[in-house]
Amino acid sequence: MKLHKQLLSFILFMACLAAPIIAGEPTLEDVFSIFGFDLTWQDEIRLKGPMQGLFVKTGRQVEILPIAKFGDDDELEKAAIRIGYYSSSKTDELRWLFECDEASNGQAQIYGIASKPGGVYSFQPGAEPFGLYLQCHALNQNFSLDGETVRTQNKPNQLIERFGVDIRKARIFPYRIHGQTKPGWYVVAWEASSNNDYQDLIFVIRGVRLIESEKKETRRRELVEGAQIT
Repeated sequence: MKLHKQLLSFILFMACLAAPIIAGEPTLEDVFSIFGFDLTWQDEIRLKGPMQGLFVKTGRQVEILPIAKFGDDDELEKAAIRIGYYSSSKTDELRWLFECDEASNGQAQIYGIASKPGGVYSFQPGAEPFGLYLQCHALNQNFSLDGETVRTQNKPNQLIERFGVDIRKARIFPYRIHGQTKPGWYVVAWEASSNNDYQDLIFVIRGVRLIESEKKETRRRELVEGAQIT
């Protein structure tokens, strides 16, 4: 089992390093295809309820493996984003993990992102359920709690007035590659703003279980103007 896990990790990281930097911004499904994920929009895990968007740790630690990030080549400094987590009981305590910006391979569009010095890929969230958050420098210059912060939970995203009903900013998928689904691994695709391409940052999180409510949402696609979900 340990060898199998190490092999999967090696394959994933080699795919990150080998994948080409391409012009323009591909769709999320294009990114899935590039990295060999057997996923489409229909595979999104859509849940509801008070624990929607929260995870619990299942192993010794939680790890995040960044896969791809897409931003504006003309304004690299505004493409910087931060990723972190918060516990379900202390939602206002944001714990920064790592930052992706122009220092990562010198590109806004990159595969296999290097963490900014000082950031971490592994963390110990404790036994309590936790959520993830993303902050974009272009929308929150100081990376502050008072600034625009999107989360894996839909409910707190309602506080950002300009989103209206468009509050799903992190779409979570099972980790399925080469026909195999890996338990405890998930693919998370982020939307920092409102154009809904969901490839502002894509990463794999492992060593967790996504909390599921008893009643799932129906598998319907949200009709949001400008979205690439068609």
